[in-house]
Amino acid sequence: MENNFILYEEAHVLKKLGFNAECYAYYHNKVEYLLVKGKRTTNNTIEDRYDSDCATPLYQQAFKFFRDKYNYHKDITFKASFGGNFEYIVTIQTIGKIVILDNESSYEEAELKCLKKLIGICKNNINKIK
Repeated sequence: MENNFILYEEAHVLKKLGFNAECYAYYHNKVEYLLVKGKRTTNNTIEDRYDSDCATPLYQQAFKFFRDKYNYHKDITFKASFGGNFEYIVTIQTIGKIVILDNESSYEEAELKCLKKLIGICKNNINKIK
């Protein structure tokens, strides 16, 4: 089940980008991964005792955040060949812009690569505004 949640590094950056949805898990002090009864948010004062504490969303929550807040839409497409080889192609799209990432050999690798690329794009856009 833990592979359905994003990794600490990405969760912490999402927190800085404004992610504040309810989550069923969070990281405490960068390392300890905790599932909780009930929902927690990134601004919950009990769990945010340390700057490194943050709610950790599911991949689907992270991608929804990028759709809703930044208007970035992702597509991960499965491509098979007659030789039995397969790959996943990641496409990120927003108004007037399409980014296609290198092919990945597993869906999980494609999801993580897509998430990291979305984070990089949004951080870069925020830095341009400052």
